[in-house]
Amino acid sequence: MLLLDMGLVGAAYLGARLYEKYRKRKAQKSKTAIENEESESGKKYEIEPVSEDKIGGKVSRLHVKASVASLVLSVLRPFYPLIYPLQMASVIFITFPVFRLAEKSLFEEKKLRAPVLTSAFLLACISIGQYIALAIGAIFFLSANRIVAKTRRDLKEKLTGIFDELPDKVWVLKDGVEIELPLDAVCIDDIVVVNTGNIVPVDGVVTDGAAMIDQHTLTGEFQPAEKTAGDRVFASTAVMNGRIRIKVEKTGEQTTSAKINEILNNTADFQSDLQLKGEKWADQSVLPVLGITMICLPVVHLFGAAAILNCGFEARIMMLAPLGTLNHLHLASRKTIFVKDGCALEQASQTDTVLFDKTGTLTGEQPEIGRIVPCNGWDEETILSYAATAECKMAHPIAKAIVEKAKESDIDFSDPDDSEYIIGYGITVKIDNHIVRVGSVRFMRTEGIPISEMMEKTIDVFHEKGHSTVMIAVDDHLGGAVELRPCLRPEVTDIISGLRDRGVKHLS
Repeated sequence: MLLLDMGLVGAAYLGARLYEKYRKRKAQKSKTAIENEESESGKKYEIEPVSEDKIGGKVSRLHVKASVASLVLSVLRPFYPLIYPLQMASVIFITFPVFRLAEKSLFEEKKLRAPVLTSAFLLACISIGQYIALAIGAIFFLSANRIVAKTRRDLKEKLTGIFDELPDKVWVLKDGVEIELPLDAVCIDDIVVVNTGNIVPVDGVVTDGAAMIDQHTLTGEFQPAEKTAGDRVFASTAVMNGRIRIKVEKTGEQTTSAKINEILNNTADFQSDLQLKGEKWADQSVLPVLGITMICLPVVHLFGAAAILNCGFEARIMMLAPLGTLNHLHLASRKTIFVKDGCALEQASQTDTVLFDKTGTLTGEQPEIGRIVPCNGWDEETILSYAATAECKMAHPIAKAIVEKAKESDIDFSDPDDSEYIIGYGITVKIDNHIVRVGSVRFMRTEGIPISEMMEKTIDVFHEKGHSTVMIAVDDHLGGAVELRPCLRPEVTDIISGLRDRGVKHLS
């Protein structure tokens, strides 16, 4: 009976492998035929690829469930002999992936690895009829493989998901007419048109128009950036307001976001030195364990041999070592910390110098109001009231900071009578029969508002501190300036103290 079981398992595995090779050859022939037809007809056929990750995930899940079912069937088999075919089917099904890994290790990698030892243990269990032990061993092996694969897949999705929102189709300017094309069809030097609410699909230079662009996925800076003709824009950033035309410089895998995506994708496959050493020790232990088993076989027979094979630690190291690295990467990603290089994670404990990118790291997404400098007879309260009235319907961080400052100071403001917002420059509103303009220095100069020498010096002082300026003009004269300074995040002090306590000597 046991010889029959061994024969069934061996024949089923051999048949399944032959069928796999047949399907692979058939798929290759189909691909070649399609390529030939494309070359003859000039037409392009889209072949939807089969995702190996999805298939592997589905099979792994089925195998884990089948191993549990096999355990139940193995327990019931002595009492219900008629379930023998079903029980053997489950054994064949759950041993296939283990034997496949062992085959790959022996014939493709030319190495003795953990699956070889596990396969030997499973064969020993079949030869002595210990199907309960076989099912338990399969449960642990397959579950561990499933956990590692799922953890790595989830981590990759987490790390790279922030750059997966590019549109499938874009608007391209051809001979003065906007036409919709697939993103893959966009070429270098094409002119791509991007409107409010859309994602920038390429890296390039703005040739026409103006827009406020959210770049925090790339720079960490939550304050929108003003982009006009001549400015550079990047794929995966979002147009909050405005409309721009972009001359394409880089597309697809050549864009900045795609390269960052590739780095983060490789992070999940990183193997630490400790993990590599553990796997090396595990591989080196396979041959001695097999040798000891063969030597002891005449004395302990198959039962004892199976026990010796199951005592090896190589399978545990092969599973636990990568889980340790992946777990730390996953915990970091949950805190929105994305590790650029896996080596950095391993060497983090030896870090003695930390360099901070201030904007968006030590500072919050919304700035705060500093000094308010009135001129030409206006007072601070009126200038802030006019600025808050003009900005009260805007959603960007600068507008929110001005409105909150007015509320904190108990300054009254209301909705403007009418407004005209010029993307990248500022806003013009009518308040109490006055034409009020709020925006950048460039906006004031564009509108012909004179800026005094005293105010120029004040602006320079703000800029020397790394702060920005919002100008307010009433009618055709400058009314004042508002200083915008970064708002320090409340947790920064504790973070700095924590780094000092951990031995970090230099902070900058």
